[in-house]
Amino acid sequence: MFEKILRDQKKEIQELFLSNQIIPRQLQVPLERGIAIIIMGVRRSGKSTFAHQLLYSSISNDINDSDENVKYGYINFDDERLGDLGTDGFQEILTAVHHIYGKVSTLLLDEPQNQPKWEMFVNRLLRRKYTVLITGSNSSLLSSELSTYLTGRFLRYDLFPFSFQEYLSLKKFSFQGYSDEQIGTIMYHLKNYLDSGGFPEVFKYHDSPRYLRDLFDSILMKDIVYRYRIHKPNDLEKIAYYFLSTPASYYTYSRLAGSLGINKNLIATYLDYLEKAYLFFSLSIYSKRYKTQHRSPRKIYSVDLGLNAKIGFRTESNITRQIENLVFLELKRRSIQHERPFEIYYWKSPEQYEVDFVIKFGTKIIQLIQVSYKINSNKTRTREEKGLLKANEELGCEKMLLITWDEEQIVKKKNKTIEYIPLWKWLLNNN
Repeated sequence: MFEKILRDQKKEIQELFLSNQIIPRQLQVPLERGIAIIIMGVRRSGKSTFAHQLLYSSISNDINDSDENVKYGYINFDDERLGDLGTDGFQEILTAVHHIYGKVSTLLLDEPQNQPKWEMFVNRLLRRKYTVLITGSNSSLLSSELSTYLTGRFLRYDLFPFSFQEYLSLKKFSFQGYSDEQIGTIMYHLKNYLDSGGFPEVFKYHDSPRYLRDLFDSILMKDIVYRYRIHKPNDLEKIAYYFLSTPASYYTYSRLAGSLGINKNLIATYLDYLEKAYLFFSLSIYSKRYKTQHRSPRKIYSVDLGLNAKIGFRTESNITRQIENLVFLELKRRSIQHERPFEIYYWKSPEQYEVDFVIKFGTKIIQLIQVSYKINSNKTRTREEKGLLKANEELGCEKMLLITWDEEQIVKKKNKTIEYIPLWKWLLNNN
């Protein structure tokens, strides 16, 4: 029974690479024998495709060769035909893998958390010196059981929907210089990216709003409602819709309870589920006092701009929030790629001066970042610059950046330097 299923799954690998529509991803992941590599991220963000890319590259396969040259085994546990494997099922499916792929020492396990006791199976594979690559769309995969069985023997990487640079690769646009034509074209693409988001499959469909709605419903049902046996999915959807409509906004459970008419404890539980499914991310205030950090409002960001644009309630006035959401996601990507991931916070003074992002590396604050779509008045300019300067005084960070839609200049204030940079240019600068 398992052989028929795995042969069907093997055909998916061939069809994937023969399509010639694979976009290289920016995420760099080393493979190590005896250590499980876990690729996490929201559903349909391209984790499986990326994992196949990674394995083909590392094993040096020619993707145009016959399928007998595939040098790793693939098991998609998100296949309903597998059912509950039970006690002996894992060994049977491993036998089927070797029957189909030959003697392989590398395995790709797609969404294994759908099976009970999968951690013990992975542990056994690692003891037998397999190279194991795992994908998952819910951070409950990183359960206490996994930590118990694989202590010190797994590395986690998060994969997001396409970044702007990856989007440009999809559009076959290569930035060659700073001519007016090049800059105009790239800003045209940036406007479209803010509207479409970066889910890889959204670009295959003419009706992208319907695709995103179906995907959103699928994430809620498969990764949250079914998994946690939720009896009030309408409340869950109401909370998710609210956050998609208000990206980069502050929240507390008490305020949300008043606005949505939902018990604050239920809101806290559902938001935890939404974050575990990688739909949203919360950002804490930077403070040296734990009590302040714990009690202050947090900010919310979604995993994809297209979900905000096509599902949430959107107006022209929240374009700055969309851009701030985009900057947050790019910072998350860059942190993952960094040799030592940095921490991201927001900052607010008792006088209500604000900075959108505070970047902390080790014990030091290394950058302050403010985001504003247009600086179209002296009042706006003063507010944005004062926030940076106040944070500079309190946190002792000299590197201050103001990301706008199209403004570029160096401003000197009180012997301090504030750099203005256009959003597109910051997105293309990987430093």
